[in-house]
Amino acid sequence: SEYEPRDFWGPRDGACGEAEARRSKERALKALFQCPQNNLSVFRNSAKVFPGRCSRETLGKELGFTMDEIVAALAEALLQQQSTLDLIVSLQEKDVYGIQGVHRLYNGLLGKADAFDASGHEEYGEYVE
Repeated sequence: SEYEPRDFWGPRDGACGEAEARRSKERALKALFQCPQNNLSVFRNSAKVFPGRCSRETLGKELGFTMDEIVAALAEALLQQQSTLDLIVSLQEKDVYGIQGVHRLYNGLLGKADAFDASGHEEYGEYVE
């Protein structure tokens, strides 16, 4: 996949101009439409249409826009929400467990097997007794 998360999340703290930020978002979105994996879904009237019912080639017709128009509109929406994206990135940077670790911690709280054992992990010392 040519998807680069840094292109999607964008340069932080105004590190580039708006035109470059827009190109960065468009580059990420085009790559996601090429290879959506689990990173991109498009819904219409609460029903998932991409990937699935529509391919990249038929999505524009389904929505009544060209793919370039879809990508441009999504890039603009992302630019308008850049402060929210920056906040998400800053929260992710503080995450010491990751989603797998959180799931294992949750299992530990429920007393299930495969629970997270923090013993021997000094980096988790302040979070786990």
